[in-house]
Amino acid sequence: MPPTAGHTLYGATKAWLIRFSETLDQESRPRGVYVTALCPGMTYTEFHDVNGMREKVNKLPKGIWLTSADVARLGVDAVESGRTRLVTGRANKLIAGLSKYLPDRLARALLASKSKDFRDAD
Repeated sequence: MPPTAGHTLYGATKAWLIRFSETLDQESRPRGVYVTALCPGMTYTEFHDVNGMREKVNKLPKGIWLTSADVARLGVDAVESGRTRLVTGRANKLIAGLSKYLPDRLARALLASKSKDFRDAD
């Protein structure tokens, strides 16, 4: 899914890291080393306190959040079972699945309409 304004490096870096992880997994798997690209989505951590966004993200539905302990456990389970990519959480999986079928233009418009609510004005 294309990134929104203000997230240019984040989106590009995330896409690169996922592909890099998948390629590294292919290269290292014959030696018994597995690599998993972990895509955690909304994870409840101190990150939102540090960047001053706690009040805004607390307005999001509680059901879309996972704890960092849950994400870590799911990530370890994924790499131990040989999964190449893991998207955690039902909401995150739904968003990731839908993004494959939405035209980029529509996806950008949807993200832009909401992302401004969770980003401080420049």
